[in-house]
Amino acid sequence: MRGTIAIALGFLVAGCSENARETGPPATGGTLVIATTQDPGALFPPYILTVAAKQIAEQLYDYLADVGTNFDARDEKSYRAELAKGWRWSSDSMNIAFQLDPRARWHDGRSVTAGDVRFTFDLNKDTTVASRYISSLANIDSVSVTDSLTAVFWFHRRAPTQFLDAAAQLLILPAHQLERIPRERLRERLPPPIGSGRFRLRRWVKGTAVEIVADTGNYRGRAILDRVIWSPTPDFNAAFARLMGGEADLFDGLRPENVKEMARRRNLRAIGLPGAAYAFLRFGPTPHDPIHFSAIAIFAARWRCRSIVPRWCGACSIPLRPFRWARQFGLFQRLTRVLFNYPSTLRVQQNCSTRWAGSAPPMVSGRRTEGSFRSTFSLQRTV
Repeated sequence: MRGTIAIALGFLVAGCSENARETGPPATGGTLVIATTQDPGALFPPYILTVAAKQIAEQLYDYLADVGTNFDARDEKSYRAELAKGWRWSSDSMNIAFQLDPRARWHDGRSVTAGDVRFTFDLNKDTTVASRYISSLANIDSVSVTDSLTAVFWFHRRAPTQFLDAAAQLLILPAHQLERIPRERLRERLPPPIGSGRFRLRRWVKGTAVEIVADTGNYRGRAILDRVIWSPTPDFNAAFARLMGGEADLFDGLRPENVKEMARRRNLRAIGLPGAAYAFLRFGPTPHDPIHFSAIAIFAARWRCRSIVPRWCGACSIPLRPFRWARQFGLFQRLTRVLFNYPSTLRVQQNCSTRWAGSAPPMVSGRRTEGSFRSTFSLQRTV
């Protein structure tokens, strides 16, 4: 085995230079091979749909500033500056002016300007482009340019997500590369990635491998690694076998049974890391009696769920707050046993949504005894 699974990809690949200055310059070099179960698909930020594509794009391109390691999107002071070296709010909190780092360069050598920021916003707001971020930008009215290094975001209304929406929703794109391509033809003529991030794209063989290499002269400092390779295979067992057999260094789709198997390997470690992923408990069809529904509502309230969506003709879904992936399976057992006071068993399959599963009626199996209101459910991760 070439390495140990030690830390998350974002931290390992990016390697914060701020921390490096505190502890001395880190050793650089080496290759990280990542086993994944999905081909990244499009790497053009407005059309990104997969986790792998997001991981790669965030190494090739930069945000103005990104959410800090505490994952608190409301804590502006914890954001990690990328293209923006600073920012200033207006007195009425209706606009934010971002000052760009004058050292920032695109991978083709051109300077990053405030015009690129405005272009990126306009592109993602254009309905002909159909960017996946268009709904996230609904509260931003426009972006103006004060000078070549100052971009100002103007808002429709005050909101807790203003800074997040302006600084960390959009990966900034090079206007000089894209402005001559008709926007209605972008999907059929996706341009090669030219970013400002710490890595450049070297090789992309669809369905086989994506390779990025360190931008040695990057304005934010050289990345710790020389290169990173994503090696996709649609079969989960094959991807895990690559990790176990030494063909890959990292795999982030572990199941509980895999963790037990890895515990017997001294050269492998499974580490739980905080993330921004949400899980959904889906009840379908929704129980018709008010007692059942009250139990669900209490469950949602005690776990600070933002909403519970009842659909009496179908199902209801409860979004749970982000949690550590390594603990999620125990979390679901605890949720059902402690809050519902239901004993539960957990059947695990690979996916990112969770719902009640059973035989009759569909997705729900249970037993209710008179007076005690005690039911048994089975949780199943489904595709």
